[in-house]
Amino acid sequence: MTDTIAPEEFFEYVLRPEGRADPYPFYARLRSLDPVHRIPMGSAWLLSTYGHVADVLRDARFSTDERHSTGYVGNAEDSSFGRIYRSMLLFQDEPDHKRLRDLVQKAFTRRVVEDLRPRVNRLVEGLVDDLIEKAGGDLMAEFAYPLPVVVICELLGVPIEDHPFFHEWARHLANRLELQPLRTPETEALGEEATRRLVDYFDDLIDRKKRRPDDGLISSLASVEDDGDRLTHDEVLATCILLLIAGHETTANLIGNGVVALMGQRDEWSRLTGDPGLARPAVEEMLRFDPPVQIIARIALEDVVVGDREVSAGSFCGLLLGSANRDEGRFEDPDRFAIGREEAPLVAFGGGIHFCLGAPLARLEAQMAVRELASRVPGLQIAGEPERRPSFLIRGFQTLPVSVGA
Repeated sequence: MTDTIAPEEFFEYVLRPEGRADPYPFYARLRSLDPVHRIPMGSAWLLSTYGHVADVLRDARFSTDERHSTGYVGNAEDSSFGRIYRSMLLFQDEPDHKRLRDLVQKAFTRRVVEDLRPRVNRLVEGLVDDLIEKAGGDLMAEFAYPLPVVVICELLGVPIEDHPFFHEWARHLANRLELQPLRTPETEALGEEATRRLVDYFDDLIDRKKRRPDDGLISSLASVEDDGDRLTHDEVLATCILLLIAGHETTANLIGNGVVALMGQRDEWSRLTGDPGLARPAVEEMLRFDPPVQIIARIALEDVVVGDREVSAGSFCGLLLGSANRDEGRFEDPDRFAIGREEAPLVAFGGGIHFCLGAPLARLEAQMAVRELASRVPGLQIAGEPERRPSFLIRGFQTLPVSVGA
């Protein structure tokens, strides 16, 4: 192991399947040797320590809108992806972000999430029933993905017969958001096609909900108002697609990654099966130990000093959430999964004004899933070789074979 990190080493690492399978040793080297690391992608940097990541997340001198980047090549403005990009809350800066988030939060309240608790409970119970009846199966396909897909579709008011479409569309769109060196022409084409299908679908559904409102979230988003201001059609559309992706891909992979972590730390699994009430702190540790979102982007709006490096205006900064949550300067014995840590707040859901709007729903679903598995399937174990998804940004498994044990 060398005492320096070459500029191209990060991409060489994540382009290899074994690097994506376990990026944490490389993160540790970054934190130790070059915590504000220049990478060969125009003016671009990787930030790996908890302090730098947390600070930039809260710093108004950084934007989420890649159009401010000196290396921005554009999302074709006449494409479906470009249309969504322009209106999505995730890529807005102030004051547009505050206007949009305030309106969305009037419809997507904590009460709306809490009212879902009985439905989530019934869904989790039914999925565990099926798992027990079959004596196991693919935890991703038969448990981790069906739960958030049904929840988010019911929340939005999507008819039940349309639910099967959304898993494939969401997966292809999430892959379209991958780091550019990991995208292929096929990835981009599939992402654009999935976006077009989602846009066409929600264009029609939003119009129908406007004509015949119901108690679903789409109707609420279409009618919400603040001092005469309302969401435009494209803002409702982009919010629906954002909630679908964030509430689907990230939650499913949070559950899958967390189960694998618990299976690898059987003493912690035993603690949880002995006291399923530990599900809440268990999910917090799942978010810290192996978060589903590994990296998010920020663009410097002006020259900013980060650590001992000057980050120039227009520079792309990759904030390594997975590394920040393993920072030995903030977390004792960070590479050990340990339920009940009382340490620094996590950055798994981002931070600052862009803290994930769907975090309460993701936590609710994951907590109920983990509690039910621990209560009813204490003998759960991995039964075969899990297959990782090929992406870096969204970390998780394509397949996760399990058995229910004795």
